[in-house]
Amino acid sequence: MTRVLLCDDHVVFADALAMAVAASGYEVVGVTRTVAEALAQARATQPDVVVMDLHFEHGPDGLTGVRALTGASPAPRVLLLSGAVDGRVLTEAVEAGADGVVSKADPLETVLTAVQRVAEGSFYADPELLRRSLRPSPADLDQVHLAAQFLTPREREVLGRLVQGSSTRDLAEAMGVGVATVRTHVQSVLNKLGVRSRLEAVTVAVAHGLHEPPLRRVPTRV
Repeated sequence: MTRVLLCDDHVVFADALAMAVAASGYEVVGVTRTVAEALAQARATQPDVVVMDLHFEHGPDGLTGVRALTGASPAPRVLLLSGAVDGRVLTEAVEAGADGVVSKADPLETVLTAVQRVAEGSFYADPELLRRSLRPSPADLDQVHLAAQFLTPREREVLGRLVQGSSTRDLAEAMGVGVATVRTHVQSVLNKLGVRSRLEAVTVAVAHGLHEPPLRRVPTRV
């Protein structure tokens, strides 16, 4: 069972989200109120996913927490929560190493979808926000499309499946290859596009029109 740690200083919201996450089939290993508490709890419980708020009344912000969590070994996957998500928040989250970003203002179903996508090894970000906030300049567009020409047909397939939210296991099953082969293809895609993570690769692919945005999915039990 996927283990989830929550960090949010809004008690009512955090406790309600914890109940909803648990009801969706996840094990909630803790609900923390500060970044420091979350880091300590993460070291003690080794969660698979950490859901981290962006703004806290006391102590460092969520981006500081994201950087610390993703720099750990082993590193959990991290979903960043924010009262509002715009292009700046999305960009800063990606740069900090987050595996997804979702707004607290979104319906609970959407937040649970984001948790599921991140837990599966994929990413979550609003497709329209990706288009608006990361629209490239003509020079950047030409550079990315030039780089994309060097992707092999297999790598193009991998990128397309990543955009639609496929995990490593999903890719291996769909392509009829082993997990190690999938990871090799994914790393090659990252290298050719000049990015460091799957989330960045998906962001670049959608923003530059290499692939259509991911389809929304209804959350299911993991």
